[in-house]
Amino acid sequence: MSLAANTKIITQTEHAKLTDASLFRSQAYVDGTWIDSASRATFKVTDPGTRETLGHVPDMDASDVQLAVDAAHRAFVLWKQTTARERARVLRKWADLMIKNQEDLARVLTLESGKPIMEARGEILYAASFIEWFGEEAKRVYGDVVPSPMPGSRILVMKQPVGVAGIITPYNFPAAMITRKVGAAIAAGCTVVVRPAHETPFSALALCELAHRASIPRGVLNVVSSSAENTPSVGLELTTNPKIRKVSFTGSTPIGKLLMQQSSSTMKRVSLELGGNAPFIVFDDADLDAAAEHLIGCKFRNAGQTCVCANRVYVHESVYDEFVNKFVARVKALRVGHGLDEGTTFGPMITERGLLKVEDQLRRSVAAGAKVVIGGRRPTLNVQGHFFEPTVLTNVTDSVPMSCEETFGPLCPIYRFTTEEEVVERVNRVDVGLAGYFFSRDIGRVFRVAEALEVGMVGVNTGSISSEVSPFGGVKESGTGREGSKYGIDEYMNIRFILVQNRQGKTRLEKWYTSYSDSERQSLKSSVHRTVASRDQKHQSNFCEFHAHRIVYRRYAGLFFCFCIDTNDNELSLLEAIHLFVEVLDAYHGNVCELDLVFNFYWVYGVLDEMFLAGEVQETSRRVVLGRMDELGALE
Repeated sequence: MSLAANTKIITQTEHAKLTDASLFRSQAYVDGTWIDSASRATFKVTDPGTRETLGHVPDMDASDVQLAVDAAHRAFVLWKQTTARERARVLRKWADLMIKNQEDLARVLTLESGKPIMEARGEILYAASFIEWFGEEAKRVYGDVVPSPMPGSRILVMKQPVGVAGIITPYNFPAAMITRKVGAAIAAGCTVVVRPAHETPFSALALCELAHRASIPRGVLNVVSSSAENTPSVGLELTTNPKIRKVSFTGSTPIGKLLMQQSSSTMKRVSLELGGNAPFIVFDDADLDAAAEHLIGCKFRNAGQTCVCANRVYVHESVYDEFVNKFVARVKALRVGHGLDEGTTFGPMITERGLLKVEDQLRRSVAAGAKVVIGGRRPTLNVQGHFFEPTVLTNVTDSVPMSCEETFGPLCPIYRFTTEEEVVERVNRVDVGLAGYFFSRDIGRVFRVAEALEVGMVGVNTGSISSEVSPFGGVKESGTGREGSKYGIDEYMNIRFILVQNRQGKTRLEKWYTSYSDSERQSLKSSVHRTVASRDQKHQSNFCEFHAHRIVYRRYAGLFFCFCIDTNDNELSLLEAIHLFVEVLDAYHGNVCELDLVFNFYWVYGVLDEMFLAGEVQETSRRVVLGRMDELGALE
């Protein structure tokens, strides 16, 4: 590889080159206002490409976060009532402002994350795409009307915003990780409290400035900054405060597990996008040039600091040497330098601890027999950042640490494999499953392997899988929930169903009853009265009469029950009428086909359930009636 122009970069000088200096904010954004922490404490943010101070932001603690949560909770009352069109309008305006200020936002992002400026520009467009997408998705949050099993009722299913969302984001995508979560939440009608990574708070604050200009109401978007020391207490507040109903986190699996455990104390909804260990498989029938080109971006984008970057590369033994040569030639073309230096394609690690982890994994891999083909050291530059050369390892076995540990850095181990079955088994051994990639021109293999990989996202003949329209998320210990796509907004919605009982639902029965002549209704009424009297006297003569004349009463059977239910004589309660109807069925010896009363049986079933839920019928009575109906074949 080569070095970029390697000019001396001075962080504060580059900071001053912003076209719109007001985008560089050094206060937290709460309830539509720029504020300091209550203690007035601040912490330092450094440029990872120079290790120089970029600026200071408020070091907020749990009490400061409570104020932000209270503001979000107040704002939710009004924001959830806004129309989807209104939410879409302000989100679209926010997205447009991000694109308009792309260059300044990219410069801020590069200064705090070290990302090459070309990558930073791409991230700003990527971040804006989520705001635009979810603004449009707000208009497409549809419910359902479910057919009810009970006549005269409708089941309406609707989606409603879950409430205040606590959002915790990582340092590797300071803009996009915020908009992918916040865009969905705000579009759904939620309000948010965001805690950005302490390494990269300035991008989040710049987005708040643009959100303010886009007229997003006060309290809807709140961003609180905190140091590494205060992060545990801030996280605890976000996961245990009862006013927060949803937590979304992107970061490591151990921290995700901790946040999930804390969130369980108040049964919050959680979305977790956690660590990965993505395999990149090159089969013997692959286009090797395309695979090598895609692996450059998939492995070394953002210096290997992405959760979906290729962590383990598996190449079929028959093309192993050829592929390694093609790939190494492309690695040599990378230019290492400060992200703002012209020509830089490979920037620094964001943190010193990340750099030390890479060096530790490299040391252990070499001890296990791996060979360094290119890279493997800290380069000599005119800037003193967290730089490490892009490194390729061969002669790698499953005993190297990358086989079971996520690197999150520029180490690329290349393994050999022999068969499809073997490589699939090996890549699935890990406990995580975020993304996976493979290259093959065999259409049968494409579907076999894509379905066999235990990951949430698969790239076939590509190393780039992320977009605003795709559901981003993993399986196993890589988390839960999905971000982006039409599914992303559902993570911030509750599903509610409403059963609407139309009391005019009896109209069918009433019309049935009133369709008979006055003489027929009077005859039926007399029969009901005689039956009630005979039941009260514990005689069955009238039932025998009913049975003896069933041909005559067949046409009156439905009418009989209608009268029992709808009579205004107050001689029969609803439950008494149901008991009476079952006794009449008994007199017919369960001849359901002859009575042709299936509609009425299910009406009785529904009425009983309603009465039971309303506390008007005891469970024992309900079971007796339903049991008798079942014996008579009424519920078959």
